[in-house]
Amino acid sequence: MRFSRYLALVGLLLVLVLAACAAPAKPAPAPERPTPTTPAPQAPTPAAPSSLYEAAKKEGEIVFWTHSLQNGEGLVALFKEKYPGINLKIWDARTPDLVNKALEENKAGRFTVDVLTTDELSINDLKDLLVAYDWPTTRGWDKEFNPSHNLWRYYARSPKLPVYNTELVSAADAPKAIDDLKNTKWRGKAINSSSNDQLPIIYAYLWGEGGAMNWDKSFAFFQEMINNTRPMFDRGFEGAIGRLAAGEFQIHQFSSLNTYFRYKWKGAPLALTPINPVPTTTWAVAVVAKAPHPNAAKLFADFFTSPEAQVVFSNGQGVLVNSPEAMKKARPHLELETLGLKVVAAPSTAYSQENSKKAQDFWNKLLGVRGT
Repeated sequence: MRFSRYLALVGLLLVLVLAACAAPAKPAPAPERPTPTTPAPQAPTPAAPSSLYEAAKKEGEIVFWTHSLQNGEGLVALFKEKYPGINLKIWDARTPDLVNKALEENKAGRFTVDVLTTDELSINDLKDLLVAYDWPTTRGWDKEFNPSHNLWRYYARSPKLPVYNTELVSAADAPKAIDDLKNTKWRGKAINSSSNDQLPIIYAYLWGEGGAMNWDKSFAFFQEMINNTRPMFDRGFEGAIGRLAAGEFQIHQFSSLNTYFRYKWKGAPLALTPINPVPTTTWAVAVVAKAPHPNAAKLFADFFTSPEAQVVFSNGQGVLVNSPEAMKKARPHLELETLGLKVVAAPSTAYSQENSKKAQDFWNKLLGVRGT
């Protein structure tokens, strides 16, 4: 028994030894991973410019047409300082010339202008040539200056009011109310501007009620003023106030505040009559739809309506601007506060094509001319 138990134990040990010496079993192969596939080739994407400025620099220049840019050196210098490498080409023209050239280019199918300015009466004539833009630098402006259609922004205002030569007219004899402008004592001694064709619209609005335009009162006033005083008419405002300052005339019946400021600041013998409310025309800036330099056009639109440029423009022009930040710093606005003037503009809805034509036809007939 003992011997048989011994043999069994030896056999068991032998089995264990042989199992330990046997080669280890191979592990089960891991599941194969799918072979990565090469993505399908994509169409090349054009490299986007790093900024609007970089895109504008590639275009090389900006063409700016404006209807009024006296003393514009500061504005040009500021643009060149901020955006070197872009050539700024400016055409400063009378409003009718600017509008006619834009319409002629459109008819011919060629466009040389990127950004333009004109008054609120003429901008409607060009609306089909313009492109909507979001005007990011004007978002804090009064809604009055931000038309919902985004085709333009009203960037400045040019109030119209009587100015007289202080060497020829005493303060006591100067007009005190608007009806004084019709006094026959000014016959042959008054000068006016052929560019005042917006005034009938503004006064029709000011003298209207409930939003209705009082054309009869407006037309009657201007007709009587011209009949009684027989003023000399000059093109634009610059030449007229220059002749007033030189003593050729005693009074400019409706001069622009900006030309008055510029001459007054140079020491001209001029004074204005603060007859309230003061009517004002409004100036618009717009981007042309088929601008040859579209990126430069947007860059300049942003620059021109920026607070910094608005201050420089206001101080150079003597004009009121519409940037709230610029209003706090620009010299014309600071001086206006001391004059006690209430400046009123007709709403943009008053400048419909129908109203614009009605006012222009009346004014041109009043002047005895066929065009301004």
